[in-house]
Amino acid sequence: MDDILVVGLLSYESPEYWGLCNDSIKATCNSDVSFFIGLDRVPLSKKDHLCSLVTDVSTIDVSISPGKKKETTHQKRVRIGQLYNNLFDAMPKSFRYVFSMDGDIAMTMPGWDNIFKNELENEFVVIGHGYGPRWPGKYQGFPCLQCAFMEWEKIKHLKFDFRGSSDSQKIKTKEESSIFGLPVGSTINKDIGWRFPRTIRKGGFDGKNLDLISGDNIQSEILNPLCKADKKIYKRNKKDNIKSLFEIRWNDSSVGTHLTKSTCLEYNKHPISKYWIDRVKGRIGKGESE
Repeated sequence: MDDILVVGLLSYESPEYWGLCNDSIKATCNSDVSFFIGLDRVPLSKKDHLCSLVTDVSTIDVSISPGKKKETTHQKRVRIGQLYNNLFDAMPKSFRYVFSMDGDIAMTMPGWDNIFKNELENEFVVIGHGYGPRWPGKYQGFPCLQCAFMEWEKIKHLKFDFRGSSDSQKIKTKEESSIFGLPVGSTINKDIGWRFPRTIRKGGFDGKNLDLISGDNIQSEILNPLCKADKKIYKRNKKDNIKSLFEIRWNDSSVGTHLTKSTCLEYNKHPISKYWIDRVKGRIGKGESE
């Protein structure tokens, strides 16, 4: 079917973020959308809350206990990557399109799904935002697992492994440089999903990367300009989280926004969360569509 399956994880963050994600998608999307959410050590009350906020949602417990000792970076990257492996292995296989995303993303441009589908009619099988230069050492110029709209029907035969590690790998060849978007001689950070561009490109396909701009960028359409009431919030939190607010850009227009760090920002209580929610709700359905 040509409908869209949204997949993602729910762990420490508030289910309300997924609720707003659901509302934004349903308000701006022309396709039928279902959700498939993997639960990581989520109590029943939190699961029930999620299901009350997100329509057409199915859930699966993908929990892996980190053990009693504090997780190392390596252990965490392996564990969370395996959660994604479990999620993708278990998700329904009948959907043509799969949108892997974080719950603190909101899509605001009407008809974004048609835009993404049209982009995938050419040589691309995935479109979404990547890491960008703000995350040096991670692969560049290719969508990341946190925001990857895929034509799953074409790539579901590929063997994906999203586990990461604390190691880094030196980029030794021009082929590796082309795959990871990093210069020869540099190193790639093996974070969760680091193999994603290699699996896609080695499979004979490619992805379209969408740029990110921060919330204080003069080109911002969703998060800027700051009104007088918000300047106090901006100044108070500038060093904290304000620059972790991003807009997802397509053809010099914003199609959505990614809060990031939502595990640290209590929904609609932390001032940055309030600021972001207000901007999202005021922007949903506005902007040009193809």
